[in-house]
Amino acid sequence: MTDLLTRLEAMLTPNADGLLPCPWCSNSDETKMGVNRWGVSSNEVVCECGARGPVTRGSDSRETAIAAWNSRPFIRALVEAVKQRDSRFPLEVTGSGKWAEREVSRLVAEKDAAITRMDAAILAILEGKP
Repeated sequence: MTDLLTRLEAMLTPNADGLLPCPWCSNSDETKMGVNRWGVSSNEVVCECGARGPVTRGSDSRETAIAAWNSRPFIRALVEAVKQRDSRFPLEVTGSGKWAEREVSRLVAEKDAAITRMDAAILAILEGKP
């Protein structure tokens, strides 16, 4: 498992109230975020950083507000893409002996370096860095 995958999966881990961490500040402390009720049947998830989820209305408004806050389709798709990448990265060497051992070492090092570069680029995007 890569550091990137660990980071992405943390973004999809709900707190005790069933809320995923704030997508802006990464806060997951249930004392600093929660569902605010507006009027009779309107709710929205809010975080102390100022982030707000969509306002939902209706009898199941609280659950709908949580579901909307937790949707994160981009992060879920990214987790699956990283898992596929890590499991499918090609590494084949035919032959045996010292040459094959060196070639496997070289290919593993290239693969690891490429994954490290990809992960750094994705993390920079997630953290809002150029």
